[in-house]
Amino acid sequence: MGKHCYICNKEEEKFLFFSLNMETCDWCHKNCCDNCTKNVSENIFLMSRERDLLQDLNRKYYAKNLCLNCYNVYLEDLKKMKNAINNNEDIRYFSKNYLGKINFIGETFEIRTNFYEDRDEAMEVLRIFAKFYGCNSIIEGEFYWEEWEDEKENEKGRVYKYRYKVWAYSGIAVNRIEKQNQRRRY
Repeated sequence: MGKHCYICNKEEEKFLFFSLNMETCDWCHKNCCDNCTKNVSENIFLMSRERDLLQDLNRKYYAKNLCLNCYNVYLEDLKKMKNAINNNEDIRYFSKNYLGKINFIGETFEIRTNFYEDRDEAMEVLRIFAKFYGCNSIIEGEFYWEEWEDEKENEKGRVYKYRYKVWAYSGIAVNRIEKQNQRRRY
């Protein structure tokens, strides 16, 4: 007995040792026929900022072949990322040096950005990641910087080296509980 597509139950066609119409989903690793598989690299989101940030957030978004179920989850994640890009101003950031107590509930997510030449852009990406996970705060935040070297050619054809700093941020995304106004007892 051959493999079956787990979505439409179509049976695998074989020619010698090759499977002609079956793919494996890169996320759920289930067998799917060609009709029930989407190639993510061919979609319209190939060059979008949402996709780039999803790939920075998790390596699983580099997947190419997804079954229809996982593809729908991927599209939902793209919508969530677009919303996070447009609505991240309300995310609070608390550095590792913060001495106050922060109460939070629910799941926590360790997040980290890649290196960016602009420090503010690195911070914005960290806030976007927190918003993507549905969190309202980042705790234990830290920044890192490195000095990189590159070469440029000027108008006269001379090649010169220059150094510049790049920045990355990390932290833990949480849902912080706001303190309610409490009445003092005397």
